[in-house]
Amino acid sequence: MTNPRRRPPISSRALALLTLLFAAACADGDGGKAVNEPCVAASDCASAICHGGICGARTPKINGERCTGDGECRSFNCKTPLCAPGDRANGQACLSQHECASGNCLNGLCVAAGGKDAGVDAGPPAAPSDIKATGGNNQVVVSWTPVAGATSYNLYWKTSAGVTVATGTKVLGVKSPHTHAGLQKGTTYYYIVTALGPGGESTPSGEASATAGGVVKPDMGLPADQSVPPDMSAPLPDTGVTGYGAVSSNLTKGAYGLIALTNTYTGAGKIEVYVFTSDPKISGKAILGLTVIAPTGGAVSGKLTPNSKTGAHTGLTTKPLLPGNYTFTVSGAVSGTISAKVNKVPTCAVTKPIAGSTHTAGQNLTITWLSSNSQRATYLLTDNKGTVIPKAPLQPDPGGIIINGKDIPYASPLDIKITAAWSAKAVPNTGGIVCAAEGWTKITLK
Repeated sequence: MTNPRRRPPISSRALALLTLLFAAACADGDGGKAVNEPCVAASDCASAICHGGICGARTPKINGERCTGDGECRSFNCKTPLCAPGDRANGQACLSQHECASGNCLNGLCVAAGGKDAGVDAGPPAAPSDIKATGGNNQVVVSWTPVAGATSYNLYWKTSAGVTVATGTKVLGVKSPHTHAGLQKGTTYYYIVTALGPGGESTPSGEASATAGGVVKPDMGLPADQSVPPDMSAPLPDTGVTGYGAVSSNLTKGAYGLIALTNTYTGAGKIEVYVFTSDPKISGKAILGLTVIAPTGGAVSGKLTPNSKTGAHTGLTTKPLLPGNYTFTVSGAVSGTISAKVNKVPTCAVTKPIAGSTHTAGQNLTITWLSSNSQRATYLLTDNKGTVIPKAPLQPDPGGIIINGKDIPYASPLDIKITAAWSAKAVPNTGGIVCAAEGWTKITLK
């Protein structure tokens, strides 16, 4: 396992992350996640199908057709390299009979052939009762009294009263108590819960509400030697660009400037400046051989270190970056300045799984994190063979995700890193800024 303090060259890894984040920042909308990518709700997926924690296909493949993941198959069962008959047991969630070992899907659950399952005959479970919501540090914990015959529960939430099954955001397969993480401090969230059983989904519970509050604290499961950047979420003047900062650029030759600021999980800050021939999301290429100077007395002073392959100009700090003005002077084939005024800096801390815990390889893994001032998040899983599984940005930042067991490396230990970020763009073809914070934890696979 690579020691988290001894990572590959910063510029190459950061550029890969920057590409993901900036592509999402500049697009009007990416249409949702692709088939087989992790999801929490149908709205996450381009297909509007989220099942078993992964995005499904609008036109799924039949048994015997080649596949690389469950989401491609109408049976939601890919035995690489071919779609196979469904193997879901009675009581498990289903979209069609093709997923069920019994060949019978009724009211969203697999049941015995012919629909003679005793649970189906008895009808849906009773509605959950005694629902409670308790606010915490950028999260709300929802609990309720278990229901006889229920195999799982669905939670629905909104930021206004009167949440219903039709109007609320749906979270599948939760258990009591459920932690709704990554919330906006000071916002009130409203919840109802339904119970699921072989006979279908119950009527909703009563409504409960709580206000998320507090700040991110350094006791959320991070290793003792990892510090959490200070909370910087107090309201500050809005400059008109996403509420977080402003960017300006006066580079010659129509060049496109980009600034990336990251507060890492080690408690350090990282600054990177790129200059492209045009918008890198479209066709712009990094311009090499430039000199980039940071202002004396700032977070980083003097000449930034260039990377002759990626075009990144990098500077490091020993402390997290703070809100402020960041201006860089560029000279060489392109000249001018790139400036960013940052009013807020994100924070991010992984809350689950707890560092040092054990997880069974091949089983779904739930990851949750607390982040502030974040528009989107990405995650990396790294095992001791060097395997890295990067995912496209989750937008908006959901505060948690379920990783399909098939995507989890069969090795031990496992590093998990979350990067929560926001971005701003000045005006078309002038440049932008990506600002991020990292959270990290390490677990063992067995």
